[in-house]
Amino acid sequence: MRTGVFKDPATGAPVALSKLGLGCSKVGSFNNPAPMEQVRRVLAQALDLGVTVFDTADIYGQGDSEREIGRAIRGRRDQAFVVTKFGKLFSAKMRLLAPFKPVLKPVLQSMSAGGQVAAQRDGNMAEDFSPGRYAAALDKSLKRLGLDHVDGILLHSPAAAVVRPGGVVVVKEMGLTPRWKLRWNRFQETLATRVVKITEHTDAGLHFVPPEEMAAWLEAKGLVAEVLRVDRGYPWPHTIVVGRSPA
Repeated sequence: MRTGVFKDPATGAPVALSKLGLGCSKVGSFNNPAPMEQVRRVLAQALDLGVTVFDTADIYGQGDSEREIGRAIRGRRDQAFVVTKFGKLFSAKMRLLAPFKPVLKPVLQSMSAGGQVAAQRDGNMAEDFSPGRYAAALDKSLKRLGLDHVDGILLHSPAAAVVRPGGVVVVKEMGLTPRWKLRWNRFQETLATRVVKITEHTDAGLHFVPPEEMAAWLEAKGLVAEVLRVDRGYPWPHTIVVGRSPA
C-alpha cells in the first residue's frame, strides 16, 4: 500500500498515512446486505493490506460503524488513523428503530426495503453544528470506538453558512480532464456498481460535476473558491475544491 507523509497541523510532526483510505458509511447500515462477519473480514484485510485511514461518522450504521472499527483496530491502534464526523441528527423514528435493527434488518432485506429506510433517514435528518455539541458528540463517538482519542474529526457535510469566518470547506471530487482518466474512472465505477455490485448506484447513472461548477456553487454562497488538481501519478482525475470563508 502506497503511503504519503503529511504534516500534523497541530504539532507540525510528519504523519505517514496510506494514500488509499476505507470509507465505512455502509458498515452496519440497514441497506448493506453483507453479513457482519464479512464486513469484519473486510476491515481486517484492509489493515493487513496497509490501509491506515478509516473514515466513519456517528450516524453511520446507527453507531455500528464506529463500534466495528473500534473492534477491528483493537490491539492494532497504532496502525489506524480514525476520522469521524458529527453534525447530522436522526429523527425520533430512526432512533426508535435503531435498537431493533438486528431483527428488522433481515426482514427489510428480504423485502428489498433497506434502501427505502435509508431514503427516509436522509429525508428526515436534522443538523446541529453548534459548538456546544462538539464535546458531547465526540465523547459518544469515543465510547463507541473504545478509544481515548480520534485522529481527525469533521463536520458532517455542513452548509457554507456554517463555516465560521476564516474557516475552510474542502470537497474532493473527480475532474473531467484528462479524458482518459475520466474514462478509466467511469469504467471502474461501472464495474463496482453494476458488475461486482460492491457499491450502490442510481438509475440515473454516473454523474460527475465539473470542479469549476462546484467552485461556482461555493462562490455563490459567499466563499472564496479554488480548484486544485491532486492527480499527479494517479490514473484517476482527483480534484480538490477549497472554499474559504472571508475573515
